[in-house]
Amino acid sequence: MRKIERAIHFDFHTNPGIDNFNEIWDAKAFAETLEAANVKYVNAFARCNEGFSYYPTKIGTVYPGMKGDMFGDLLRECHKRNIGVTAYINVGYDHELARTHKDWCVVNKARTLENEKY
Repeated sequence: MRKIERAIHFDFHTNPGIDNFNEIWDAKAFAETLEAANVKYVNAFARCNEGFSYYPTKIGTVYPGMKGDMFGDLLRECHKRNIGVTAYINVGYDHELARTHKDWCVVNKARTLENEKY
């Protein structure tokens, strides 16, 4: 395992409605900026807290309107520069799961904070 000297967490949350998401984002320029800043490692979104994937997938929900493969492009450009990349993947309950599985959003009225023991 290599020692990490400088790292960042590339963080963003994007609600639906941007029809040209990732159309002009330049993974090469971003990776060049990381390299110039001497960043050795980046933790980047592959699947965000909203429930969208930023790469082509058949089992998840790709960000609607996304152009290309944002995570894959970033991964490839960083690896060309020996910058390590970890995929941040939210595996919890999220906006898209709530939207597509409304039956999962049922609240049990008998279970309240007053009845919970922590």
